[in-house]
Amino acid sequence: MQRYKTYEPTQSIFISFSPEEYFPVGSFERFLVDAFGKVNFEECEDGAQFDQGGEAPYDPRAVFGAIFYGFARGVFSSRKLEKSCKQDMGFMYVSGFSTPDHSTFSRYISERAQLITLIFSKVLYIADQLGYLDYRLIATDGTKIKANASHQFTGTIENFHKRQAALTKKIEDALAEHRRAENRDEEERLTKRIKRYHANYERVQHFLDQAERIETKKGKEILQNITDRECRVMKIDGSYSEGYNAQASCSDAHGLIVAAKVGNNIDDKENMFKMTDEVTKTAPEQAKEKLPHSKYLFDKGYYSTANILKAIQDGMDIYVPDAKDAKFYGNKRSKSKHSLGSEDCEIAQDDQGLFLRCPGGRVMRDWKIKMNNGKECYRFPVLTPSLCRGCNYHAICIGKQSINWKDFTILKAKVDERCRLSDYARKIHSPDGKRIYSNRMPLIERTFGYVKELIGFRRFLRRGLEKVNNEWLLVCTTYNLTRMFGLNSL
Repeated sequence: MQRYKTYEPTQSIFISFSPEEYFPVGSFERFLVDAFGKVNFEECEDGAQFDQGGEAPYDPRAVFGAIFYGFARGVFSSRKLEKSCKQDMGFMYVSGFSTPDHSTFSRYISERAQLITLIFSKVLYIADQLGYLDYRLIATDGTKIKANASHQFTGTIENFHKRQAALTKKIEDALAEHRRAENRDEEERLTKRIKRYHANYERVQHFLDQAERIETKKGKEILQNITDRECRVMKIDGSYSEGYNAQASCSDAHGLIVAAKVGNNIDDKENMFKMTDEVTKTAPEQAKEKLPHSKYLFDKGYYSTANILKAIQDGMDIYVPDAKDAKFYGNKRSKSKHSLGSEDCEIAQDDQGLFLRCPGGRVMRDWKIKMNNGKECYRFPVLTPSLCRGCNYHAICIGKQSINWKDFTILKAKVDERCRLSDYARKIHSPDGKRIYSNRMPLIERTFGYVKELIGFRRFLRRGLEKVNNEWLLVCTTYNLTRMFGLNSL
């Protein structure tokens, strides 16, 4: 008979735990404890909230130590954090052998915004002291992350009025069916259904009592969600879902996140200066003198004429390619063009005034100023389009149909500031400009790869813009801590 070692899972044992032995210098657990030993939590403005009499509260180092350790291991649930602090030796050590319950974890993540921001800044301070921060290049991008909300309760105000009417009809039908029920089991099943319909009706009614119509700049109503009213429907992983736009800025050299923020806007354009402000706000004092010389790299989604002009006016060295700029992308776009627009034309000025020259060489000098989506634009009408017949671009410009009008519309600011915009375009198209911009993707995409693939953070567990912003800051701080640990181990 095969001999085995003794197997007695019900036996009582005594475990002697030595932190020095289990988690020696060089382990991530020891690194985390040492890093939090350098953070002075009393500097936080709301530090007085930790002492309100009664039972002594948990040390913030214990709670956040367990949170960051859990996030690094892909544990984001408050209940799982609580369970791990009772069963996992690593969690026990980083929490100082405290056992916070799930409500404590949830409260710290949801309500300690100032403290979370302080920790993020302090970690950057420590990184700067170790020589891991370099503000020479700063790459910024956003990633869409799903919200903790059901698609079932998303729609316009009109949609919810229709849904409320449909629920009223379902309740009436269910009540009628309940009266015709022939046995007790069927009655109980219908009673549960009626309660569910009533609960949904009340949720919709509560939403309609407080909801206000929210519109885009073009006047289209924005879909709202009952569960999380601040999330928005956006394209996430190839399909449309409720979510948030999580932004991050990474510094060059070691790729640490120097700024992080969450918004509910689908478009990135309005995030450009929000993120540059965050970089300034979170930068250590001794590093702020480097910021005026920083180069800011953005994805093409941040491009707008207003953004470029404001950055130039503020003296910022930015690199943002225009999505319509075919030259920047190796002329790939021009091969699949099916129409001509103002971006394909030349705008210039001579003794006779402002004019537009189309790709076919025709010059248009008549123009008017009109409003387009709330912005002033120059409109250059193509007088007598029949004169364009025979042009090589006629098929994709005028088209095969006989029309009596054609115009080219371009932003007034883009025309009035064309000299400064031309200088900016030459900068990013230069060999140095392309070399500098080539650092953007490997610098920032590595961060999102860590967040979504390595630790598996693909959905916010909290609801509301402020709470998900806290959650995102914690995730980004976790990335910085793990990155610093890896650098420290080299």
